[in-house]
Amino acid sequence: MITKKATENAAMIAPQIADDEAPANYYRALKDVAAWMPTNAILSAEGGGTMDIGLTQLPSFNARSCLNAGTYGTMGVGLGQAIAACVVHPDRPVIHLSGDSAIGFSGMEMETLVRYNLPCKIVVLNNGGIGPGMPEIPENSMFNMKPNSLIYGARYDRMMEALAARASLSRTRRICAAPSTKR
Repeated sequence: MITKKATENAAMIAPQIADDEAPANYYRALKDVAAWMPTNAILSAEGGGTMDIGLTQLPSFNARSCLNAGTYGTMGVGLGQAIAACVVHPDRPVIHLSGDSAIGFSGMEMETLVRYNLPCKIVVLNNGGIGPGMPEIPENSMFNMKPNSLIYGARYDRMMEALAARASLSRTRRICAAPSTKR
């Protein structure tokens, strides 16, 4: 019964993983992250859909290598967990996966990572809001925004650059990956 359900689920998401259209959906964006994520990495994840889907799509090869924000949409703890992982395991790469709403709760902890030169790569998936985000990309992202919306296309990479860290924006312009150090 479980094997059948797992097979059905895999078949259902396979087209989303293979979808190369921009902007990228969660599954397609996470495929790229999984491709470069080292097998000995510690993963810190937070944000509703980003964390939930991310934990199903990103590999965790070792025990005690996955930190997450828990249930009920808890946000604001992920970067603190990533900082702790960097301090406790300076020999291992740390990846922090965050949604755009979640990074809003603790995003300035990026300054802590930079100040102490902690080896953490931060990936922010931007869907324009809390939960499902914006149903479609608006022509003017500031027009008629609902309370659960955020600025679609916010440049988290520029936040990192303002802190004198290396950063890049993905080709899809839907995800922003911002490594905090040269590692």
